[in-house]
Amino acid sequence: MGYTHYYGVLDATDVPLSGPTDDPRDDHVTPPLVDEIEGIDINGVAKMSHEPLIIHPKNIRSFEFVKTSGKPYDTAVGCILLRAHVLAPKQFHLRSDGSWDEMEWKLARNLYESLWPDQLPDAAVLG
Repeated sequence: MGYTHYYGVLDATDVPLSGPTDDPRDDHVTPPLVDEIEGIDINGVAKMSHEPLIIHPKNIRSFEFVKTSGKPYDTAVGCILLRAHVLAPKQFHLRSDGSWDEMEWKLARNLYESLWPDQLPDAAVLG
């Protein structure tokens, strides 16, 4: 056994997630990448995939985006983005086509609140 970090966002969603793959539309599922050094690379699975959320610390750019088309993995994506902003609000800016008070962010907010109830974001997080 080595030095280990444990996390629960992906397991907490009950949504099938895949990691890096050549064609996310097929049924080939790879483990989601959630790593302190390598970054984050997740997507939905097969027909429930769209664009992957990719956050690589080595390739930080001033503007990034991910289109989920509101597919089920959007809950995990939204939660990860919220957490990143709460942890580094001056370095991680967040905007969305979705409305904070409507269904677009409700599931991600609920997941976030279940995991970090003492560090709740508010609507100002969406800039």
